[in-house]
Amino acid sequence: MDSVNRETLDNFFKEQLEQEFAGKENIPNVLLKNKSKQSKKVGKKQAETELLHKMWETKLLAAFNQLKSTERDKFNKYAQRRSSGVFPFLCALPDDVFVDIIMTSMKSLPSSGNIAFVLCCQLGQEVYSRYVISQRHERGYYSELSNIYSK
Repeated sequence: MDSVNRETLDNFFKEQLEQEFAGKENIPNVLLKNKSKQSKKVGKKQAETELLHKMWETKLLAAFNQLKSTERDKFNKYAQRRSSGVFPFLCALPDDVFVDIIMTSMKSLPSSGNIAFVLCCQLGQEVYSRYVISQRHERGYYSELSNIYSK
């Protein structure tokens, strides 16, 4: 294998790992493909939407921290009964990752139908996927994979 092909393969590998660590694949915004044709109205709406998303993220993080605190208290209070709660689940990933998952799911919700069911399925799958990725990362799976690619 010559160096150009090796370099290309390494770049694809690194890009794939970055996407997997992020837990999502970025799809380019077709409206931003050709900025010269983008209307001012579309640009303004996109900026407003981004501002709203930032505000939602801040409020979601605060609400998530409050929920986690409440669930921790319940979990500690009823620990003698060995009743299960959601607190251990809420500790599986960092708080900001949970907020990112919620935001991603909210952005892809259908405009009608059983939104709660769709949201629960998406959130559960995304949390599980990111948890698996973090476990692989902690156990050195990706460094082993990198060693295989670099040989």
